[in-house]
Amino acid sequence: MPKATRTLLLGTVMLATGCGASLSPHMRPCYGPEWDVRAPDKARVIFVRPANGAFQHQFTLIDEHGYFLGDSSAGYLFMVIFDPGEHYVIAMTQGTEALRMTLAAGRTYYVELRPKLGVWTPQVSLLAVTRQSDLWASIPTYYARSTAALSDFAAGQVDLYGLGNQGPEAAQRGLRAFASYTPEAKAASTLSPEDGE
Repeated sequence: MPKATRTLLLGTVMLATGCGASLSPHMRPCYGPEWDVRAPDKARVIFVRPANGAFQHQFTLIDEHGYFLGDSSAGYLFMVIFDPGEHYVIAMTQGTEALRMTLAAGRTYYVELRPKLGVWTPQVSLLAVTRQSDLWASIPTYYARSTAALSDFAAGQVDLYGLGNQGPEAAQRGLRAFASYTPEAKAASTLSPEDGE
């Protein structure tokens, strides 16, 4: 298991549909009180993906160790519980985008996934929703236009194991990619402790 135990707590009342998007076998719509469960010694990160393109494409997110976090579909959001401290999120795509997070206990953070064109398949940018960015004002819209999904961490990890070293190798590519970002790109893909609410 990774340092962040990845207790995946998800769920809320369904608020909107995903514009024709479908969930991966490792995710399902979730209705219930789990969404509001908060642990004072953990941090919550909510991954949101507005229905703004690549509707039928799902993006798999892993951590810096290559462990499964969830599959993102258009119009859905999901939440991961992390230990406080530094973590990386990597999108397993052709471009292997990455985001760095330094999280504080008891806070909730947001990451927006924004699809973009790739050579063979869609790619995705991981954007930090910070208090200084224009994205911060979009948080109410994320909830109003998204459906919460539950991640089956175990099933997703089993599938990653079936890919051999692809998960860990993608994680290493993501870390190298982040290190090569320009200062502006790093700033757009970095969450700091004070960015949580």
